[in-house]
Amino acid sequence: MEHIDPQSFIHVMRPKLEFVSKFAIDKQFDAKRYSKCDVPRNMSKNSSQSNTRVCVVSQVDIEIQEILLQFIFKHWPFVSVLTEENTPTKLMFKNGQDYCILIDPIDGTKNYLSGNLQFCHIVSLMKEGKMLASMVASHVHKKLFVAIKEQGAYVASLKSKFEKIRLNMINGNILHYHVSRISRKLTDELTKIGYSMKPSSQNATDILNMLYTGTKGFISITPVVYDVWSPSMIINEAGGCLSDWNGQPPLFNYQDRVPHLLVTQSKKESFRILQVLKKYA
Repeated sequence: MEHIDPQSFIHVMRPKLEFVSKFAIDKQFDAKRYSKCDVPRNMSKNSSQSNTRVCVVSQVDIEIQEILLQFIFKHWPFVSVLTEENTPTKLMFKNGQDYCILIDPIDGTKNYLSGNLQFCHIVSLMKEGKMLASMVASHVHKKLFVAIKEQGAYVASLKSKFEKIRLNMINGNILHYHVSRISRKLTDELTKIGYSMKPSSQNATDILNMLYTGTKGFISITPVVYDVWSPSMIINEAGGCLSDWNGQPPLFNYQDRVPHLLVTQSKKESFRILQVLKKYA
């Protein structure tokens, strides 16, 4: 049986993720914009791009995804892939393999096209329903964040050594929520128990901000797996807490969406929020 060591996966993927990060910046102000309703046929939308998703994609999304897929096929042709876009190289991979690699070429495409730096590149490795390794290149933070299951979270600037990172328990009461997916009734209940509810401007960026700010947590309803779970794993491995809205570890079933997710700074914070969320699970 083919095997992928999570540490080796990160080591091999890192230069390519750093390459596409620079590629995205170099192309940012010349990127062609598409509606996902009229992209070329071989870039047609997949099941994750429903009317609840941002209905825009750039040419750079397509190019980066192809760069990453071709690289992954060269090194691990035996994996399945779950991607934000449908591009030609995706057809070279088989479905239902033991390992699955998740790719979001640009998480935050609308921000990217507007010249905003609140966007990320995400690549993660999963096996048998569990996340083994997550990699998020964040342009706001100008850093690459990674996590390995049960081994911790790490951060590095471009071409520098990784350093282990832990959550700083900074005082604050902000709880971010996925824009347009959380009901007013739920946000009102969480406000009553002391949280300042703020819609997320870019999911991965706001989740990673928990490492540096007083943000207490992030909630989402049936998120796309790479948008939220990948950065949430980094917070979890840095000492935070990640669960579904019933307090159970999330499981990946090879679909693009996962159950409602909660990521917090601590188990204590998670327990408090779950008392409200369980009513909506």
